[in-house]
Amino acid sequence: MIPDHETNTVYVSDLLEEQHPRIVKALKKLLGDRLKTIHGTKDIWCRDYMPIQLAQDRFVQFKYAPDYLKGYPHLRTDDAARLLELTHNCRRSGIVIDGGNLVRWNDLAILTEKEFSENPNYEPDRLVWQLLRKELEARRLIWVPQEPEDKIGHADGMVRFVNEKTLLVNDYAGVDEQFGEQPYDALEGFELIPFPYSPTHEPGSDPEMDSALGVHMNFLQVGNLIVCPIFKQPEDDQALRTLEEVFPKARIEPLECRKLAMEGGVLNCITWNIKS
Repeated sequence: MIPDHETNTVYVSDLLEEQHPRIVKALKKLLGDRLKTIHGTKDIWCRDYMPIQLAQDRFVQFKYAPDYLKGYPHLRTDDAARLLELTHNCRRSGIVIDGGNLVRWNDLAILTEKEFSENPNYEPDRLVWQLLRKELEARRLIWVPQEPEDKIGHADGMVRFVNEKTLLVNDYAGVDEQFGEQPYDALEGFELIPFPYSPTHEPGSDPEMDSALGVHMNFLQVGNLIVCPIFKQPEDDQALRTLEEVFPKARIEPLECRKLAMEGGVLNCITWNIKS
């Protein structure tokens, strides 16, 4: 799997400019002709329905059928690989995975345990050892618990790779200390760097979804550029300082995302970055 720092091209949904023109304008300024558009999408959260890049010319398209979209078929972009005509180098899988629930570094991948409830027809051991590892060409899969109040259950709002041995992990101190010990225990063996986390848990613009205000972890990383969501919170400065310390050779850019976050996601959610 291609890690984020090796990617060079970012795609967004064709609906994003209509719904969040300021965000698209800012991304165009930062990315130039590296920013592309996916036409024919049904919502802006393209991270979730686009395929996973295994190698520069090879992809796998998982089934996009998350439980939180049951009853909302008009929001499901099915078989998104065909929208970019990736038919010859993209295999299809019957396993249900949202791209936002897959944090990867080469042959390592981190997912939340929500993956098991999304695939009740598979025995957990078979899902992990026989199917997912094969589909992802992964040496190791690491499972972290789903945050108790997170209906979506994605790993990309909890943890991100710095390198093969080091991870950024939400700092749950002051938010949910009892739960916060669980992902840290699950990630034993890595060097763990606490990252500012200040969720408001207020209803989003969709009352059935919490907002993503305070989820600084959901940043966009493409090549040497990291675009960090900020929310006009005191924790914004600390998030930017931590990224500058952890990625000393990267260009760190803030992007105000309050309105976007009220819809339940932030920058990693609305982007699909690949090595092209």
